[in-house]
Amino acid sequence: MANIIKATPHQKATYLNLMKQNITTLSQELQNIPSFEEISELFIQNVKKQFGNVTPRTITSEIQQKMKDLHKHYQSDKWLYQRGVKQNGRELKIREGMYIYQKTIQIKNKTIGLQYITDNNIVTKITELSPHQLPAMLMKQIQNTIIGTSYEKSNLDNKLNRIVEKQGGIILA
Repeated sequence: MANIIKATPHQKATYLNLMKQNITTLSQELQNIPSFEEISELFIQNVKKQFGNVTPRTITSEIQQKMKDLHKHYQSDKWLYQRGVKQNGRELKIREGMYIYQKTIQIKNKTIGLQYITDNNIVTKITELSPHQLPAMLMKQIQNTIIGTSYEKSNLDNKLNRIVEKQGGIILA
């Protein structure tokens, strides 16, 4: 996934590192990967346990059409890229509850990309996309203000905006 994302090499390395820390595979977790038949049988047993006996049926053309419609809906960009409301900047889901967000600011005719990493909706890290674009003291002030706070877009934008405006800058996205 990190190879198909349009990003700088630094961003890709960050994404890849976070994915390696937070994503696993069946072969990593299990000694033996069950066959489709074994999984199907376990699924049927658990459905019977939960709901009682079930009767096999054929899928009607009406149900097949509904499945196609749902597949199309859940594969659409509109569905895949939504998260409550449209986010400014870029967002990448690493795992459930962990996201990377990007913001762009402009200070003294210099465009600077910032990256927030959130875990369970709390900002845990903020870095520059291209290191050393901001003065160290300003970056430290941004980090001290934002790290540990809840990721609520308008709240963070307001906090960032107050800092950036004091430097004569603006938030671009």
